[in-house]
Amino acid sequence: MSCREVAVQTHELNSPFWGNDKHASQWLSSLEFHGFPFIGLKAVSLLTSADLLRVLEAIWVEKADKAK
Repeated sequence: MSCREVAVQTHELNSPFWGNDKHASQWLSSLEFHGFPFIGLKAVSLLTSADLLRVLEAIWVEKADKAK
């Protein structure tokens, strides 16, 4: 399964338990904007720490809260 597929499933399963609809929506939209361009199509089983660092490096300085 791709990272995007897993993220969408995770969102669907967990969004009822998050504080509100806005928070749930922001979680997925942040991934769509910041993560999926780099790793969205990559299989989760093939992810490496270098892949995750690539995503984080792009936002760490300007959007530290999202990077966390």
